[in-house]
Amino acid sequence: ILGSEHQIKEYMVKLSDDGVTFDDALSFAVKHTPEIQAIILESTAQDTGGTFSVIFMNEKSLDISVDSDAEIVKEALEGLSTIDAVDIELVPHSYGKRWIVTFTSQ
Repeated sequence: ILGSEHQIKEYMVKLSDDGVTFDDALSFAVKHTPEIQAIILESTAQDTGGTFSVIFMNEKSLDISVDSDAEIVKEALEGLSTIDAVDIELVPHSYGKRWIVTFTSQ
């Protein structure tokens, strides 16, 4: 739903032609596809350091070290009451990191 905090996780689509009754309509379920976002830390040199935090639905995570592995970022994000479960993939970058976040449940 555009502009809404609510996500449609599953919905039913009914297809029918003229003269086909509701009982005869073809129906199928469309499952929710997980949302994927990225946290990107980039620099022009290998001089990154410190911490960052993530704000999701107006809730802020604890500080996360820029040297954190995927498990630490996962724990920080799942520590928010607005996130149920995520999978994290760490993708090293020449000067920085990218954490790919897949929301498996929200």
